[in-house]
Amino acid sequence: MALVTIVAKNQTGSVIPLSQLYAPNGEIPQSGQVTLTDYNRVEQILDDDELLSYIQNDQILLNVAALDLTKEQSLSFLDAPTVPVKVSHGLSSQGPAVTDDASTGYSIGSTWITTGGAIYVCVDATPDNAVWTRTDSATPYSDIVSADTLTTTLALTPVLLDSMTITPPAGTYLVWFNADVYSNKNNTTAAVLLYSGGTEVAISERTFTFNSSNGDAMMSTQARVTVNGSQAIEGRWYVVAGSNPTLTSLDRSLMIVAVETP
Repeated sequence: MALVTIVAKNQTGSVIPLSQLYAPNGEIPQSGQVTLTDYNRVEQILDDDELLSYIQNDQILLNVAALDLTKEQSLSFLDAPTVPVKVSHGLSSQGPAVTDDASTGYSIGSTWITTGGAIYVCVDATPDNAVWTRTDSATPYSDIVSADTLTTTLALTPVLLDSMTITPPAGTYLVWFNADVYSNKNNTTAAVLLYSGGTEVAISERTFTFNSSNGDAMMSTQARVTVNGSQAIEGRWYVVAGSNPTLTSLDRSLMIVAVETP
């Protein structure tokens, strides 16, 4: 497996000498950056006292696997253990969550490979706030769930529409939710909407009023949603108004496509 790409970014307006690790002409241009390539194991980066000093003095920040690190994360990266790190290879179809952290055996440099071949590297293992960045160039993550089994609801507040839930890797997604909804009574108003991590997604609710009993409508809503890797994206529905109606759904689907990953 290829080594993680590590870039040193000059935060000053002056040239910074960088002799312990390879840099073109032995320096980083003012306000510029260099890719650290002259190493065959991450420990060579971690043991670099010269680089550590520059980071502590706010002169250099690191970019690891295309993710810009803060000063604290850059220092944490250099403070990572030099012993072999935990690797999850093909154990899950999902990417890592914020809870896949130091408390569960992961550390900076840990690798997570999904059953689909997506590769993630840990750049911050803080408990309950781990940061993983995807390093492969695969097609952006996407997923879809669909169902055609009859389901009903009398709910007056939003409830999960059967099977309409996905828990994707951390990232930002475009979400589409569609449902064929029927009402058994006239003048019934139904709604569909999206939830993320148990919270309603703002401005995602869509309503429809049935003007006849046994009326039906294809209802849909869309939104841009950001999740942390442990939050479910859900399609929900409920009765907004009506005289004790029953809503029924047969065909329905929930689809997501990643537009940003950590």
